[in-house]
Amino acid sequence: MKRLSIIIVTYNSENDIFDCLEAVFKHNDLGDELEVIVVDNASAGFETMRKNIEKIYEEKVMVVSNSKNGGYGQGNNIGIRLSSSDKLLIMNPDVRIVMPMFAKVADTLDNEDIALCGFTSMENENQRNSSFYYTHTTSAFRKVFLRKKLQTDDFQYKRMFLSGACFAMRKDIFEKIGMFDENIFLYGEENDIHFRLTKMFAEKKTVFLKELRYIHPTANERDKDKEYQHSMKSAAYFYKKNQMPMKSLYRNEMNQVIFKALALCIGHPSRIREAIERFREQKKQIKETFNEIKDSRS
Repeated sequence: MKRLSIIIVTYNSENDIFDCLEAVFKHNDLGDELEVIVVDNASAGFETMRKNIEKIYEEKVMVVSNSKNGGYGQGNNIGIRLSSSDKLLIMNPDVRIVMPMFAKVADTLDNEDIALCGFTSMENENQRNSSFYYTHTTSAFRKVFLRKKLQTDDFQYKRMFLSGACFAMRKDIFEKIGMFDENIFLYGEENDIHFRLTKMFAEKKTVFLKELRYIHPTANERDKDKEYQHSMKSAAYFYKKNQMPMKSLYRNEMNQVIFKALALCIGHPSRIREAIERFREQKKQIKETFNEIKDSRS
């Protein structure tokens, strides 16, 4: 059995996956005890990508073709079922490993009291980005005015979940909590996993291994409006699944917009007009998104 299985889900990720794999094997400190599985979610260029990966890495990488794009979670579940290790590392294709870390991850998860671990996320070699996030139910005030905590080492398990771009978990625990919920197509998977883990295995620990770092650029991410819509649809599903009032989610989002406008003005009275314009735009976006969610549920 392998010491650690890495699962990477791709979708039209030809520009990312080769650099991702190169970094994995450059910093592989487990040798043949590391398993790497790439699951492709029906990309247009899959055959070319598969041939090139197999040409470079031969049997070192298992490349799997998903018959459909069932979302990030569904693709990961395919890889998890095929994995041979009792420890899993879930990784985005745009993540770059920058140091030997796999042995430390495997050693950490040998401790049966630890269910999940995450690492320090970097925008680049010198700049941090968010290694964890506030849960859906965290207050809007904290999400806005204490958001800088997300780029520190101050991980607070009760109100934060680790970034899903690169995290590791014991396979037996992941299977018992139901693995990825395949009804969540994209974004919000980590919050859902965090919630189920704390509910079913409150005695298990989630640890932040701050000394282990990876690069995951987010500054130039794609369509922000589309990402927000996906995130809110996932959040709405989470609230419905757990029988939480949808009005609480809507109120939290609207309060965040208000607090963001206030934060922009504090100490900068010349930016009041800009704050008002942003408030109007974001308020409109929230209403449109929630109306779309409401229509899809009716």
